[in-house]
Amino acid sequence: MSHLSLHRDGGVPRIDALGEREVRVYRLETGDREQVRSATRYILAQLAGVRIALIAFDYGPKGKPYCRTDAALHFSVSHAESVSLIAVTRVADVGVDIEAVRDVPRASAIARRFFPPEQLDAIFQGHNSHERFARAWTAAEATVKVRGASIWEAGTPDPSVTVCDVTAPDGYVATVAVASEAWELVERALDLSILAYV
Repeated sequence: MSHLSLHRDGGVPRIDALGEREVRVYRLETGDREQVRSATRYILAQLAGVRIALIAFDYGPKGKPYCRTDAALHFSVSHAESVSLIAVTRVADVGVDIEAVRDVPRASAIARRFFPPEQLDAIFQGHNSHERFARAWTAAEATVKVRGASIWEAGTPDPSVTVCDVTAPDGYVATVAVASEAWELVERALDLSILAYV
């Protein structure tokens, strides 16, 4: 994972423009929702080429946020304990999810509710079933975020969405999903010092 590429213009860090097929996922070493919200606004403002105060949001029928300031700029955010991810792209709708790998009570019952039968054996056979369950869950969660849907719709396949694992710290798994087949993942670590500019 590369570190955030910034350019300084008058002392204010500038974020590189997105590539044509780029889906960029920023990792923040914080679970603080206010800090993540501020970092998200900073990133969106930089990519939209506007001041942070001009970033405005609309919300879909089930609460998915959209950047009203630049409707072609798609984003998604996820938090898990002390780490967060922010996905941004101009390719298509995007969803991202990160989860801690842990023992989930009633994981089998949850999986039967949300995943197709053919996926259940792959999740629960052998060792590391906690990690496989977390990977399946993050893929489902990221996919429903693309659609702006509810997690209750996780079992509904969506052939227009492609998913990819994202690098996560030890003990976590993460997935990004995009409503397109033509995209390239770029991962960056985001230094929280940028919050001084928010």
